[in-house]
Amino acid sequence: LWFGTVGGAIQYNAEADVSNNTEPLTHITRYRLFFRDTVMPQYAVLEYNKNHLTFDFIGISMANPEKVKYRYKLEGFDSDWSPSSNENFITYTNLHEGTYTFKVIACNNDGIWNAVPTSYNFSITPPFWRTWWFYLLCTVTSLFSISAFVRLRIKSLQEAKRILEAKVEERTQQLNVKNIELAQKNKDIIDSIKYAKRIQEAILPRTDAIA
Repeated sequence: LWFGTVGGAIQYNAEADVSNNTEPLTHITRYRLFFRDTVMPQYAVLEYNKNHLTFDFIGISMANPEKVKYRYKLEGFDSDWSPSSNENFITYTNLHEGTYTFKVIACNNDGIWNAVPTSYNFSITPPFWRTWWFYLLCTVTSLFSISAFVRLRIKSLQEAKRILEAKVEERTQQLNVKNIELAQKNKDIIDSIKYAKRIQEAILPRTDAIA
């Protein structure tokens, strides 16, 4: 087939049109934390506040580089692959603590995708207030505080009991003194009555003498 164009005649030979069955060579080319280039180890362990990541990637297809498209997924965050796009970077923000695997695949101009995705594994540690040792520390501190409160409460009750017993003992002693004084007064009254009776009997004549 021949086509006339402003640049001249162009011949299309169907027999020479060979499908591109070679999948692109896909690589992750750059890692960025808060948009700053960062050298990442093979498996990065990031702090909880370093959770803003950008991945740059490229799929190399020599047949028609402009037609290369990409799909990506962050396992642990994305539920499915992204739609195909020409964008060769993706940014993830506010990632929570956990383990993640970033995967990216590319396709050539004939729609041949990578059979095996290019991936990168990393994890983000939780803040200290969501770690097991902090929970353990809080539990131990709570138990110690409760135990200390119980001991102080028991000590306070024992002191209150001691004071009450001392007051009871003091009141008992006071009552004993009052009882002794009262008994002595009763004895004095009885003795006085007996003494008065004897005087009376000594002064007054006997009844048989009067008769």
